[in-house]
Amino acid sequence: MNADVTVEQLEDVLGGLGGTLTDLNDSLSNLNSAVDRLDNGLDHFEATLSRIDDLMGRLVTLVAPVEAIVERIDYMVGVGETVMSPLSVTEHAVRNAFNALRNRATR
Repeated sequence: MNADVTVEQLEDVLGGLGGTLTDLNDSLSNLNSAVDRLDNGLDHFEATLSRIDDLMGRLVTLVAPVEAIVERIDYMVGVGETVMSPLSVTEHAVRNAFNALRNRATR
């Protein structure tokens, strides 16, 4: 009689284990599907990064001449400021002289 009870208990355990293994198999299948989708997403992301990298190479080619133009303009502005500096000093001196004369006349 003990052997019959033990066999029944073993059959119950094995029956429950079969359901658990089926659930585990379903879960692993779902996990595999999720990993496949993630893999596809990562492939798409890698392709996007590759396209961005290619675009950046072309952009650098376009930006280099613009930087050269900006440097030339900056140099020309610097020359213009250097040329205008004495004129600015003269203008301020003349303005101050006129202001002094105006202030002297109003006193």
